[in-house]
Amino acid sequence: METPANARYPWRRKALAVFLVALCAMVGVFLTVYPWMPCEPGFPCWDNNRAVNLLPRWSQIWKSPYFRGAVSGLGLVNIYVALLEAVGLRRFSQDEDD
Repeated sequence: METPANARYPWRRKALAVFLVALCAMVGVFLTVYPWMPCEPGFPCWDNNRAVNLLPRWSQIWKSPYFRGAVSGLGLVNIYVALLEAVGLRRFSQDEDD
């Protein structure tokens, strides 16, 4: 039995696409905000975490505002990808009659 060329996507593909959008958005927001958060007691911050403690020679680079800006830039790219994927979700709402 042949399926039509404009067959609807299964629910799993829709759920995976929504999951991808949510994941990209959350990672993007985290990477954009976390490098600039102030240190609070009891909460790990950018300047005092395991990566800095494991590689003390890299602490100058890790604490550099340029590196923080690059990480935030990656976060913005993730948010942009999430927005593109969210716009692309319209493909799931097209009717078979198109």
